[in-house]
Amino acid sequence: MDLPALARASAGLAECVTGIRLHGAGRVFRMSPDGSQVPAPAPPVSTMMMPITLDGEEIGTVWLERPGPPGPLDELLLDRLAIAAAAVVERYGPARTTMADPALVELVISSDSDEAARARALRLLGFAADLPIRVIAVRSRRPLDQVGGLVCPARPVKAAPVADVGVILATTVDPAGFPAGVRAGIGAAESPDRSWREARTALRFTTARRPVVHHDDLGALALLARIPPDAARDNADVSAIARLAGNPEDLDTLRLLRHRVPTPGRRPSPPAPQQRLPPTRTDRKDPGRRTHRARRADAGRTRPHHVAAPRRLRRSRHVRVRRDSGGG
Repeated sequence: MDLPALARASAGLAECVTGIRLHGAGRVFRMSPDGSQVPAPAPPVSTMMMPITLDGEEIGTVWLERPGPPGPLDELLLDRLAIAAAAVVERYGPARTTMADPALVELVISSDSDEAARARALRLLGFAADLPIRVIAVRSRRPLDQVGGLVCPARPVKAAPVADVGVILATTVDPAGFPAGVRAGIGAAESPDRSWREARTALRFTTARRPVVHHDDLGALALLARIPPDAARDNADVSAIARLAGNPEDLDTLRLLRHRVPTPGRRPSPPAPQQRLPPTRTDRKDPGRRTHRARRADAGRTRPHHVAAPRRLRRSRHVRVRRDSGGG
């Protein structure tokens, strides 16, 4: 049975115009009790409406256009109509849902999947074989389907939670579409498994000031993610910053460092002329001494930048995934 047939049968039972709308496809079916189709513009205020849900996501609406008070069985009829409509969409789809089966998503992003299994999973998710896929690692309190719809509104997009992180698969990504409060790492569109590894790494570099990080923008900084946590913890500079953070009296100093340290992937601005060191009398006699002083000053400006990234990685929550979803 198809959706028009469902609407027609329900209209006959309810003895009033009955409608079905699918949000993603923009399809509307309105049937009268005599079985004829009613023009599809938006219906007037209905007596009762009910959402069509599939995999926990609202994909459409059913309603009864009954003049006067609702009938005693209207709610039951709409409930059954919504369930039947979801079953039709699921079976004869493709389903217009953003949320996907996590098992299929894991097959796509796992480094242990062979190409045949990955291609089959992508096909089941609704992606064409020739489309490049970007993987986005997300941490957000907002539902993943909402985030996916905002960053890829007009192209195929699927999302699923994997362990403690959200995964979004998309053919195109609009970084400006991420809503406030969302942190996201974006991988390159080469292979899904590699894109997933890159997205996890980029997610670890996100901050409140830079909540969305593209792996390509990290450059050599991405290599810092491979440093063992114990090695970073034992570093003298990282330990010093950690002590500052743990002492309330030093919080102002730490805030100053945060403002002075450039964001990863962005080059620090050169010092203003008035900040450059003036030559001393000794420097005029020994030019090499001035060069040494300038080099030490440059190191003093860039050293907090080098410390901030490893500390940020230490503080970031590690993306824990199952063994078959690729390495850390």
